[in-house]
Amino acid sequence: MNQQEQTIRQKLGIPDTATKVLIFEAAAHLDWDWVNTFLGYYNNGYGSYQPVKDTFATAIEFMQNNQGSTTATYYYSICEMAYLRQYLLDFPDQIGVLKGLGDQLSISGGGITSAENLLTHGEAFIRNYLTGQKWLFDTLGYTSIGQLWIPDDFGSDGQLPIVVRAMGYQGVSFWRAPIAGKFNGATPTSQTPSQILTDNGLDFIWRADDNSQVNAHWLSIGYCGGNNILGYGDTSLYWSATLQNSITNNFLDNANLSPTPYSFIPIDCDFNTPYSNLLQIVENWNACNGWGGTGDGCPGNPIPSELEGAYVVAATFEDFMELVAAYNEGSGGTTLNRLPFLPNPYYSGCYTTHPDLKQMHYAATRTLLQAESMEILLEYLAAQDPNTWGTIAANARATLASNWNDLMPSTHHDYITGTSPDNIYSEEQQPDLQTALNNAESTLSSILNSITSTIPPLDNQAGQSVVLFNGIGVPQGGPVEFTPPTGSWGSALYNGQNWPVQNLNDGNILLFIDKEFVPTSGFKTIMLSTQPPNVEPTLSATHNPEDNTYTLANSLLQAVIGVDGLISLTDLSLNGGTEVLGGNGNLVTFYQDGGNIYRFGNEIPITETITQYNPNGTCVPFQKEPYVLQQPSIELTEDGPLRKTVEVSGYYEINNQQVNFTLTYSLIVDEEYLRMSTTGTAPRGYSVMMAFTFAEQTAQLTHGTAYHYETGSPRQYWTTPGHDCSSTQELMTFEATHGFVIPLDENGNRQGAIYHESTPAWAIAEGAILGCILRNVPNPNYNAAWGSDNATHSANYALRIPGTLQGPEVGGELGGPLRESLQFNNPPTAVPLPAEQNSPSLPNSMSIISTSEPKAVVTALKMGTFNESNLIVRTYQPTNQPLDVELTLDSSIATMFQSGGVVTAEETSALEIFDLNAPNLPTHGNTISVAATYALTTISVIGNWQ
Repeated sequence: MNQQEQTIRQKLGIPDTATKVLIFEAAAHLDWDWVNTFLGYYNNGYGSYQPVKDTFATAIEFMQNNQGSTTATYYYSICEMAYLRQYLLDFPDQIGVLKGLGDQLSISGGGITSAENLLTHGEAFIRNYLTGQKWLFDTLGYTSIGQLWIPDDFGSDGQLPIVVRAMGYQGVSFWRAPIAGKFNGATPTSQTPSQILTDNGLDFIWRADDNSQVNAHWLSIGYCGGNNILGYGDTSLYWSATLQNSITNNFLDNANLSPTPYSFIPIDCDFNTPYSNLLQIVENWNACNGWGGTGDGCPGNPIPSELEGAYVVAATFEDFMELVAAYNEGSGGTTLNRLPFLPNPYYSGCYTTHPDLKQMHYAATRTLLQAESMEILLEYLAAQDPNTWGTIAANARATLASNWNDLMPSTHHDYITGTSPDNIYSEEQQPDLQTALNNAESTLSSILNSITSTIPPLDNQAGQSVVLFNGIGVPQGGPVEFTPPTGSWGSALYNGQNWPVQNLNDGNILLFIDKEFVPTSGFKTIMLSTQPPNVEPTLSATHNPEDNTYTLANSLLQAVIGVDGLISLTDLSLNGGTEVLGGNGNLVTFYQDGGNIYRFGNEIPITETITQYNPNGTCVPFQKEPYVLQQPSIELTEDGPLRKTVEVSGYYEINNQQVNFTLTYSLIVDEEYLRMSTTGTAPRGYSVMMAFTFAEQTAQLTHGTAYHYETGSPRQYWTTPGHDCSSTQELMTFEATHGFVIPLDENGNRQGAIYHESTPAWAIAEGAILGCILRNVPNPNYNAAWGSDNATHSANYALRIPGTLQGPEVGGELGGPLRESLQFNNPPTAVPLPAEQNSPSLPNSMSIISTSEPKAVVTALKMGTFNESNLIVRTYQPTNQPLDVELTLDSSIATMFQSGGVVTAEETSALEIFDLNAPNLPTHGNTISVAATYALTTISVIGNWQ
């Protein structure tokens, strides 16, 4: 036993001779919202749940009454800071009380919500915990939190350790992982994640592909495990034979699966009321196992010999994880297995449920990332002229912090997933998220307008100067839409050429900018001119009246479009022209879906114990049904020099319901992909897929994750249905994807790529790929909440030709799917220069920061949250091995961070918690050298100007 392990045991009162230890943790799982609103839960509770404010008051009372105890300590843990913040806003006198409790109050994770990690934007996931921990620091003085607690996510990202390590957590706990029988009792393979953990133990070291490693604990009996053992509803527990035996049996079960002497069971069920006599129950059991004291008797069975020397203690998840880590360290690091681990899918229907929530969440995150990177320019102006710009910059920082806070509820695992009932979705989630998006867009507009007022017009040019802003860490260009100043604009002048402009029906204009033109994390100025263009782009649209199809072509690809979908896609860069598809693509495909807002129909189990959800014991349907587009029409709706657009519309007749759909195809000059948008409504009881068949059968998918990528997907953990479901069910595994999906044939050849805005769910079925874009499944089967979706939604995505496409390991290089999906989802923002200019002046072009290594991408650039004088730079590199990266600050921006002409920088956590012993990074002038050992690295550049 090393010193750390011994110290923790002494703090908790664990006898030195105890050979097995079970830790019960008192807590409550506090959903931001779910079947009630946030304030509804907080003020009123729900059903048998008491109000959250009463739960906190009770827990504080129990901890206060226990202060000064010479025996056991009453500990209590809180995960969701939104509720604690609300409580202390209402009862500010309790701030001092909580500070006085010391380590009796434990914080797990410390995020605003218990965030979902599969669907949530990777940066929003980080900001949830950054926002929560900043509030904790300001209010209660917490400086660091060691463990991440995400017990209720519907599966987890296999690359989660990348973000957990980057945030500075030492460990993570989760519950839901694919288990035997999850798909209609289907036959599991030996490699189901639950079986892997059963074989290796509940505690292990979780290793991501980049070699990020964190200690992990599987809550095999869930976060309600302690409630299931001890009981529900009452604040005082009744000591009985049943209770004694239940503790014994569960202790034994956990001990058999625990690779260390330590086991953990949380008393953490939804809105759980604390037990007043938990410490007495623990004392009773220990007395029955020979640890002294009389207790309240031993009404249960004799404790088996396997638990001789076993001891129960009430403590915290953090205590447990530190004990496990200390024990493993004491064994030379040999106790815990190091595993790559992929704990999904668990519920995958929610990847598409309420797609508008996903769209708004991603859009707001992207908008705020651009806004905060451009806000750095306001800080530079404030450093030059504090009297004019100091207040403007400070207000922008405060507004951005408020905007991020407004977005954080959407990270919750019953929010972005869409798994709340209709009334919660319509009363709170949808309107609140729309407001968060609107506010983010307003903040971005305000920041960019302020900056633009300091950028001078281009010299000696007649026309209107327009600034193009790029908030991403790769060069940008492509299509740019904006509202121009009044005038008759004939061309856009940049790089010495007059490119055509395209007038749009809504009064905006469309420009096409070379994709290398706008520098990373910066801006560049172009000129709108009244002169005619001198560039004639290669772009055409032709109609074939015989089969009523349109052919769109640019210099890179050719697409043939009909009312029956995308008929042909030719990659003009391969062998003079190679067909990409093996059948019509972008086919609207309807699946009768007997699932619910959590699960597709093929995920609903059939067991005798859940006949209330499936009373006939029959297979829940999940099968494709053939429907034909009725009264289809096809027309060329845009025929400009930069973009050609074809629109197909019609309706489907399903169960006497007319369902309207519109499919839009757009080809832009010099783009390697065909842009598509599908707008429609899912009929009741159906999921709607978009299907693509390639020239060779698709065998695997490579796709983006929240902050990395997966290869070799999808996995199939179920070999055959456990019941005769073959006629009504298709087994397929939907992936929770981010940004890009790359289908590969059986030889590993890339067949192209899908870039998507916000449609995570992609799978392989019969050699084709399916993207689920709509669901309307108002079934109450098996899960606790149910809802519908009769709204019309649009899904935006693009199909990229394979010719110059590279794999995700190239990151920000040309042809990389990360680079191109970032460009697809983050077009430059155009702002015309105002008539009046302010001072001081910015140049016509600037890259705030750039990287010497094209594989590396700056994914977040902002002023510090904890120290607003510092510049925070987050870099991502995809190589899965160490990579040296040199960051270069613009020479003007660098002056805010230089001393003696050299910047000072150090590595920090993504939550901006500094290691006082961390050495400064090598710097020279305005450059910083970073040894990026892992995928994510966060740098703090030390400010010298406030």
